[in-house]
Amino acid sequence: ENSNEMNTFCTRIATPSEFDVICGKGRAAFNHVGNKRFREIVKQHLDSYSSAINDKTKKSRVISSVSKAIRSNQGDFVKYHPKTKRFITVSDRLARAKVGSCMRDLLHFQYSSSTKAKRE
Repeated sequence: ENSNEMNTFCTRIATPSEFDVICGKGRAAFNHVGNKRFREIVKQHLDSYSSAINDKTKKSRVISSVSKAIRSNQGDFVKYHPKTKRFITVSDRLARAKVGSCMRDLLHFQYSSSTKAKRE
């Protein structure tokens, strides 16, 4: 990672709290209690996101409301930084990317399930 990216991070923490969302791949991030809570919050906003098919402004507002919901409930979006061996809070841009990615993943799963059911 470049040094400019480090400057965009806010805080270093040793261990993510139960309200934090870990941005990363793997089972540890997926199974973290904060990430489970995050997916539930995303599911609550999924209808609003999916109804904004060609409306990027509306999608952006939905993503913002999910991000704010996490941050207003004592949580934050964090990522493990191997050099410092600590978790660091990520920029709003990366947090929004995490929310958008989760929205698309859940929508894809929802649609692929219905496609599979139609084949049977």
